[in-house]
Amino acid sequence: MIYSKVPEYLNVVKAYNCLKKCCDNGISCFDEINLYFKEHITELKSIDESWKAWPENELFNIHTAEMEKMSKRFLDSVQTDALYKRPSVLFIENKGNWFLSMQTKNYIKYALNYPREEFLIALKDELLPIFSNVGLFILENWLARTKAKPAKDTKAKQRAIQAGIELINLYLAEGMEGLNEKLKKMKKKPEAHPVERLRYGYMDYIHPSYFKEFEEAVPEIVCGFCKKPQGVVKFDVCSACKKVYYCSRDCQLKHWKSGHKADCAKAKQLLTHFH
Repeated sequence: MIYSKVPEYLNVVKAYNCLKKCCDNGISCFDEINLYFKEHITELKSIDESWKAWPENELFNIHTAEMEKMSKRFLDSVQTDALYKRPSVLFIENKGNWFLSMQTKNYIKYALNYPREEFLIALKDELLPIFSNVGLFILENWLARTKAKPAKDTKAKQRAIQAGIELINLYLAEGMEGLNEKLKKMKKKPEAHPVERLRYGYMDYIHPSYFKEFEEAVPEIVCGFCKKPQGVVKFDVCSACKKVYYCSRDCQLKHWKSGHKADCAKAKQLLTHFH
């Protein structure tokens, strides 16, 4: 880091704040920040007035406990996302934590102002990895930072972050259906989502190999007959084989007559066998 390694830029407080922000954003350097705090504890007491009254050994123990608590919160969020196979985990496994941090800022600064339809485009093409427990971890830490250091625009920023947190919680609890109903009721500023070139889109920052894993983790649902992709309205699944989706009753009947009748019977036999 430039503030801790390069002689002409040495600044202990700035170096520590950079490490702390990395931890807040899910870039897991919890051990590194604790070691840095121990090595520079005398200079770092100036960050917080309440720290000055504490003996250095006790202050270090408090700091260690806080970092361990934060580390556990982060690991718990990653494990929960892994359990539900959320795409946030793919970025963490490939050291793309920085991308999740960048997307939370894009989400709060831009996407919350998009009309419903364009917000849903942004969610599908950009924001899905942060609609996760890891995304909540990053946003909750950001909210805590704004409360700790108030500025002129603090109240507006806090409201935006809180709104962002609420939408993610709603999505995790009720899925796309609950989120869509909420978006219908929200008033939006007339700021259009740049569909032609997605702002901070994946392609600008992520290696193509990420997309293969992402698509495998989140397979796209398409109509079994006309191949139309599923949008906001969920498709119905074949009640017999539970494998093929349809955008309409008409497509389902056409697919049944054109060959799915035989395929469905085989799939149903396999399902019966394994149950």
